[in-house]
Amino acid sequence: PAAKPKIEANLAAFKQQLLKLSASSEAALAGADNLSVVSLSDRFGYLISGLNLELIDSQVLTDEQWTPEALGKLSATLKDNDVALVLDHRQPPEPVKAAIEAAGSRLLVLGIDGADPLIELQGDIQGIVKALGGSGSVAR
Repeated sequence: PAAKPKIEANLAAFKQQLLKLSASSEAALAGADNLSVVSLSDRFGYLISGLNLELIDSQVLTDEQWTPEALGKLSATLKDNDVALVLDHRQPPEPVKAAIEAAGSRLLVLGIDGADPLIELQGDIQGIVKALGGSGSVAR
């Protein structure tokens, strides 16, 4: 109870930072020609939606599940849809990286376990903006 005003002030400041981050990322991505992505993780639905990226497909597989058939499906999806960016929360196996590169797409591994979630989110969004060729920078 005694800390309620401080908690409310911190929450308001956090919400304000998120709003600024959202506005600056939207402006930065406005200059990007291709916002198509494939996600290899089940952790980025809100981020992809929040940035208004075009989610072409999600292929969430373990290392062992990346069979030649799965790699072929990934390659075809990337090529057929001119996918700009592939997102993952960890480094995928080398054959997956090779398939992404061969298809002309770019891999971006986003952070998920940072000590400061807001700073990590800012860094992830800045990486997406840079990878997609957006203009400008993301508010800090």
